[in-house]
Amino acid sequence: MHTPGFLRAALAIACAGSLMSAAAAADATTPEQAIQSWWQVKDEENQAQVAACEGERGALLRRYTDRLAGMAAGPVKATMSEMFRHCSRTLYQRRIDKVQQDGATAATVYATIHNVTPIPAGAQPPAYAVESRTQGQRYKYELTKANGRWLLAQVYEHRDFASPDVPEWEAVYNEPPSAQYPSSAIYTQN
Repeated sequence: MHTPGFLRAALAIACAGSLMSAAAAADATTPEQAIQSWWQVKDEENQAQVAACEGERGALLRRYTDRLAGMAAGPVKATMSEMFRHCSRTLYQRRIDKVQQDGATAATVYATIHNVTPIPAGAQPPAYAVESRTQGQRYKYELTKANGRWLLAQVYEHRDFASPDVPEWEAVYNEPPSAQYPSSAIYTQN
């Protein structure tokens, strides 16, 4: 299910406090440790989002999505009606496939990530989703070393449909919208 940006942003703000302490204790002495620490904090973020969804903040957000559902029909109504109703944790199996040292202060880590969240009883995911879960998604992590610590500079997701016009690896993190121009800090809501 697609979660609109403004609701994802609300959850991210709600979870920010718990992430700060986890990031401070991250082991970044090697590229492998830096990525494993990154994954640990991402798992903690997922737990915090579930807690926010189940708690007071989720109840508050459900009031708004219920109101929006009351003003909608068809797929818009169905989407709004389901938001923040299923507060489940997503489980991942992660594997580092290769570590490439690109000099004294640069490294690239290649990994495969599988979504291993149990599929709910009665659910019939499409064939492509089953195949994706089986094969996993390939990622490339670019790291830079500063002050004795390996820091994540960019994450790339592999695209199976690459062509001369479409690069094989797509950057996951881009320049924040508010850095591009101030008015983009206010999300367009449709």
